[in-house]
Amino acid sequence: LRIQVPAGATVLLSSACVKHGNTALGPNDKRFSITQYAVGGLSCIPPDN
Repeated sequence: LRIQVPAGATVLLSSACVKHGNTALGPNDKRFSITQYAVGGLSCIPPDN
């Protein structure tokens, strides 16, 4: 999965939409990961009044 966004942008992507898995690493390979957490209330859409 590759997504290009402007610098400084935030993308909300539900982990339920992405297939998870592990891959074997070679002796000289490196793995990098970024993890963020947000409470569910931030993703709620306010009702129209």
